[in-house]
Amino acid sequence: MTEIMEQLQYYSRFILPVMAVIILGSCIYSLLKLKIKPYSMAELVNTINGDKIPLDRWEISVGRSKLCDITIGYGSVSRFHAVISRRSDGWFITDTFSKTGTKVNDKEVKKLVQLFDGDSITFGSAVMVFSAPLYPSPNPRIFAAVKPAAQDIPLQAAEAPVEEIPEEIPMPDISSSESKEENPAIYVVRSAHAFPLKQHTYIIGREEECDIVLPSQLVSRHHAKITAEDDGFAIEDLGSKAGTIINGKQISRKQLLFNGDEINLGGEELIFYDNYSRFDNYKPF
Repeated sequence: MTEIMEQLQYYSRFILPVMAVIILGSCIYSLLKLKIKPYSMAELVNTINGDKIPLDRWEISVGRSKLCDITIGYGSVSRFHAVISRRSDGWFITDTFSKTGTKVNDKEVKKLVQLFDGDSITFGSAVMVFSAPLYPSPNPRIFAAVKPAAQDIPLQAAEAPVEEIPEEIPMPDISSSESKEENPAIYVVRSAHAFPLKQHTYIIGREEECDIVLPSQLVSRHHAKITAEDDGFAIEDLGSKAGTIINGKQISRKQLLFNGDEINLGGEELIFYDNYSRFDNYKPF
């Protein structure tokens, strides 16, 4: 009996560690194999093919640019067309000064508009239906189905080059004295806020002392600098960790800004406009 006990003790030195390794390995495998499906708070339904696009973030950018959360490959859709956001009192949409405009139930979006289940949203000529059963309309309405015209269907896939529509901002009437004045500005997509450029130098970063504050941990304390040059405004990186990206390309030296240029600072999206005086919801800082 004593001999048997000694043998069990001897083999248990090897069996128990092996069993522990097997159990640990099976746990790790289960965790790696498990795919957690993101929770979709609402959806956009494509009226052409019925595809459903989940809205699983609190703020979602929509546009033709690949930097947007939802990319629509239509030539009539601006690079940064609109922003859909989730707030404590529901879903809202705002147009980010697109060329062709954004409509909800065939009404043009001029300011922040609340969305309800079944609302029809038009981005340029792309028509989507907002689906959120938890947010029914307080005033039940019946909307006629909006059918896109034949020319609305994109001729090319989103990945293929699409016909570029110049991202020109509608200019005021040149006959007025006010229209002759240029009002350059930096527009922050996330906050839908415009910063007019009236000084010689602007520092952009995470610190409160910066001229344009971007409260994100991916943005450096002093990330980039915009300066007024003889030919216009230029931007340069201030040695940030994430870098400064203009129209999808990271810059290594000072670069002149042109109307509609897309600026990415640590994931924060900004747009440079050379004239910002036309818009009614202009928000100076």
